[in-house]
Amino acid sequence: MPTQPDQVAAPIDQTVLGAAGLVTEAWRHYFRRIGALLSRRPRLFVELPAVPTDGMLVTVSDAMTAGWGDVVAGGGINVVLAFWNGTQWTVAGK
Repeated sequence: MPTQPDQVAAPIDQTVLGAAGLVTEAWRHYFRRIGALLSRRPRLFVELPAVPTDGMLVTVSDAMTAGWGDVVAGGGINVVLAFWNGTQWTVAGK
């Protein structure tokens, strides 16, 4: 990859890397990032990551409130889609 705007990337040696192998690894990285941002399994609030990624979406199964934009806290009976806004978890949907 070029490191400066005026540099040209060197051609990839297909016999060494293999186009399919390169694409496969790129897709693996992409799906790992997407998986970190969107969790499909409902979780208790206490199970949420200690250091979430900005923009992360997680289904919380024990939210105290279900109002859109409310701050999420555990110990309740509501199932909500929680959004990490960089500061706190908020309700993105129910």
